[in-house]
Amino acid sequence: MSDDETTLQQALFTTGHEESGSSDFDEYIQDEGAETASSGSSFDELDDSEFPRYFSERRGRLYHSSTTAPYPLPVDTPEQQRHTVSHNILKRLMGGNYLGPVPAALAAGQDRKVLDLCTGNGKWVTEMAEEFPHVSFTGIDIVPIATRYPPDNVRFILADANQTLDWPGGTYDFVHARDTLLAIVNYDCFVAEVARVLKPGGLFLSVEWDRSPHFHPSFDLDPKESAPASMRLSQLVCDALLHSRGMQHTSFTCSSSLAASPHFTNHETHKLYVPIGGWHLNPMLRRVGLASKVAQTRLARACRELLVDNTPLTPDEVENAIQDYVDELLSTDGLMATVHVACATRV
Repeated sequence: MSDDETTLQQALFTTGHEESGSSDFDEYIQDEGAETASSGSSFDELDDSEFPRYFSERRGRLYHSSTTAPYPLPVDTPEQQRHTVSHNILKRLMGGNYLGPVPAALAAGQDRKVLDLCTGNGKWVTEMAEEFPHVSFTGIDIVPIATRYPPDNVRFILADANQTLDWPGGTYDFVHARDTLLAIVNYDCFVAEVARVLKPGGLFLSVEWDRSPHFHPSFDLDPKESAPASMRLSQLVCDALLHSRGMQHTSFTCSSSLAASPHFTNHETHKLYVPIGGWHLNPMLRRVGLASKVAQTRLARACRELLVDNTPLTPDEVENAIQDYVDELLSTDGLMATVHVACATRV
């Protein structure tokens, strides 16, 4: 078993608090090897025969079959593992599943409702449902990849977050959106729709990964000079998204739309810095960095078909660009990813 396989296996599970000498990336053994998978409709209402129509297979990877949603990446097992690793990294760095006044927004005493947009495998929802058992949670996505047997206070629904949501205004106390940069076409419309379904005084929390590479300030390095493969792959992905979907989003897009919206107040922003690789001296952050390296490698490989179909590069040239990036992650200390967190209250 390779070091990357071991890191992935460890990173697929986290308990949330570090005990002395123990690793909270130790559980749920999975295989890092193969890159293949295994209007609102409730997942548990779908017949087994209906599931295949939500997916399409291309060049050995499984994708969504929606004709309107822009999301360009696979939705198969390797990608779901990557999302789980990213979820656990964020949970570790935030000290839980959220930042901001979430407990106040979900205080007991009333019927509280939470909506998770682009819920993916639903891990955030199911964990939050355990933390807040008095709250009703709904997660929406364009593919049925979350569990069909969630906790009693959780429901997963098939829906596209780019469309008008199927609830009356003022339905929810808290709306959460994470890792949506590749899924949303127009963030101004997206934020306006979030505002519509939120109750007055309700909370919106956005969590987005920055696609651009950075160095830890202590290294005093310019990514253009010291991480050229990372910069090149990042630009190729941006060009492909612009060419294929007209998307020019950055990690600031959602927070900028949120700040410009007249429907929100009490804005808070936070940045989380995620090491990539095992260079950090802090033992916990070193483990986070090793997990992040695996996740970033998976993400790069998941972008292969997007780049083959939407850049001038040949398939071999795309493979080389991805491999150069992976090699750079292995050989370059100080690389970091940045996560932008923004929350605001509905007026």
